[in-house]
Amino acid sequence: MKIGWVGCRVRKRVTLIRCYRCLDFGHTRAGCNGPDRSDLCVNCCQPGHQVKDCTNKPFCRKCQTGDHRSDTTKCPAFRDQVKDCTNKPFCRKCQTGDHRSDTTKCPAFRALLKPQQGDKRPIRDDDKQTK
Repeated sequence: MKIGWVGCRVRKRVTLIRCYRCLDFGHTRAGCNGPDRSDLCVNCCQPGHQVKDCTNKPFCRKCQTGDHRSDTTKCPAFRDQVKDCTNKPFCRKCQTGDHRSDTTKCPAFRALLKPQQGDKRPIRDDDKQTK
């Protein structure tokens, strides 16, 4: 992409949601079915203290290695999950991966569009929004 006289590289920004209950990626605490690991230190994965008080070496619970923390982007498991989700739609409202949150296929979004009493406008399915 050219901006003025300068050529700039542009990348799509990928943000993965993280659960602070089970310390996994791809969902939030509200939709978590995993074990409760909220009492573990994010740095060393040991119970009994928080990250700010930790003096242990870092340990990643996902990789089972001691060269990085479990919440860092250096984690190969995190990078694999980013590769998996770059082109897939994901709805943050429903916590599912079959549609985006701004389309009429989302039940939560559709509920917002539900006609009020006395409103005569029909709800359209706009398939042009999904790609």
